[in-house]
Amino acid sequence: MGDSLCSPFPPSGAGKRVTRILPVDISKLGQLISCGSSDNLLNDWDVKLPKNSIDCTILQAAAMQLRHEDIPVAFPTETVYGLGADATRGSAVRGIYEAKQRPSDNPLIVHIASLNQLRYLLDPKSMQHQNSYIPSQDMGPIQIKKLQDAGGSKRPAGESTDIESSTRQQRRYLVQERNDIEAEEEGIKIFPKLLESDSTLSTTGGSNGPDSEIVSDPIPNIYKGLIRKFWPGPLTILLSNPSNSILAPEVTAGLPTFGARMPRSLLALVLIRLAGVPLAAPSANASTKPSPTAAEHVLHDLNGRIDIILDGGLCDVGVESTVVDGLSDPPSILRPGGISIEQLRECPGWENVVMGYKDGSEKGSKPKAPGMKYRHYSPRATVVLHEAGSQQPAMSDLEKSVEKNKSVGVITTKTWTKIFDMVPGDPVMNPTEAICNDSSTLMNSTNGINRGTSPSSSPPSSPTSPSHQNLQKSFTHLHAPIAHTTTILRSTNVSFWTIALGRKTKDIARGLFSALRELDKMGVDIIYVEGIKDEGDAAAAVMNRLRKAAEIKIS
Repeated sequence: MGDSLCSPFPPSGAGKRVTRILPVDISKLGQLISCGSSDNLLNDWDVKLPKNSIDCTILQAAAMQLRHEDIPVAFPTETVYGLGADATRGSAVRGIYEAKQRPSDNPLIVHIASLNQLRYLLDPKSMQHQNSYIPSQDMGPIQIKKLQDAGGSKRPAGESTDIESSTRQQRRYLVQERNDIEAEEEGIKIFPKLLESDSTLSTTGGSNGPDSEIVSDPIPNIYKGLIRKFWPGPLTILLSNPSNSILAPEVTAGLPTFGARMPRSLLALVLIRLAGVPLAAPSANASTKPSPTAAEHVLHDLNGRIDIILDGGLCDVGVESTVVDGLSDPPSILRPGGISIEQLRECPGWENVVMGYKDGSEKGSKPKAPGMKYRHYSPRATVVLHEAGSQQPAMSDLEKSVEKNKSVGVITTKTWTKIFDMVPGDPVMNPTEAICNDSSTLMNSTNGINRGTSPSSSPPSSPTSPSHQNLQKSFTHLHAPIAHTTTILRSTNVSFWTIALGRKTKDIARGLFSALRELDKMGVDIIYVEGIKDEGDAAAAVMNRLRKAAEIKIS
């Protein structure tokens, strides 16, 4: 790797690692080009990187580290920040467990950049025509485009022109061979570049063509409706791990299955594409702690344990992905997340999906998915969860819960009043505001770019398919929740910190982990949280995380 790629990462020296937060502006990552029809973005895509871009240089260097080294890289997704490593190398995956201090019997989710990369994981033996790919370079802002199938439209340099050789009636995907000389010289390797002739997801094989090898689609049909609607996005599907799997055994924790998802974050997708390997990636926090939704959260937990934190800003969803098992009958939800049970039931084959998880830790069992077995999401302070509908605690009760000169944290959601409203007429000392990140400039940032400028609020091209629409959400403007403090001048002299997450479930989910971390940073001794009903959006995920974090639950 040349000096230009190494420049963002000077040697950290002997002893403790130097962990660096490196901002990446997604508006400067170049151009995404879907291959084939407009619906084919999921199937496979290319990226054209702009020249002389520090953002691209950072991503390329991080990708090379993922490809060749065993130190994991932290990166943002739409759910939470992930801690990624090459899922095909055991030494790299063990680096995740070491950095997080996470039990090794907890399986990891595999993050992929395209359906064709997933197909290779499911059926590596049939995919013999491996090729390599080096992203071409071109100037211009981030865009989402498609390659037209007719009309003599222009293609990127080096793109094959035989991809339309099959008919729309033949639902199949083709192995496309490409020259790998340049890629091998750079040490970058991408999984087979497959292209389906009609839709993104085929259901059967087809007849042989002159320039193709026809194989049946290894992706189970039960998942195809979910993939079309929710990928890229916060949904993980459980799949059978083949006997000749290229995944490291440490990924599956001895299970015959593995979880896979395609993240909605453009930064994450381009990183995986550049690395050329699937990434095993749990949340980038110390084990049992609240999941990180900002780069600063990762630094707080993993400082000195990893080298690189790619800063793509605040996470949009704020809770981890929904994990589903379509291999069981009926299909089940193993972990609630960014996709609700109501949304799943709208898809064919998932009308009768059931909950296959408990809100407490499931000790004594072998977890099929992350977050099932151990206590998770816990701040240092004691968490008291008031279930939806329970009475808001009185001020006197809050004061009695701590000793003199201690502090109380309160997280309100849909109905509770703020602490300031609970004590009208009481003298207040030193009201302040604190941002849930160390730098106040992040409050006005998009996707957390802390450079004084913000990328475009939406992609230049209009989304035409669910996958395009999902990717467009990567450009959402996000803001951190704000913590307010007041000290009540009574004999107890108790300080109160409050964070109001808002009444919308999506806002509550997005700010929950950040609020728990912020109150921990303020040094509160106990945190009271107003729960919500397990209905719609990410409500079930919010309450699942709170019940796992809480030491005391009040109905």
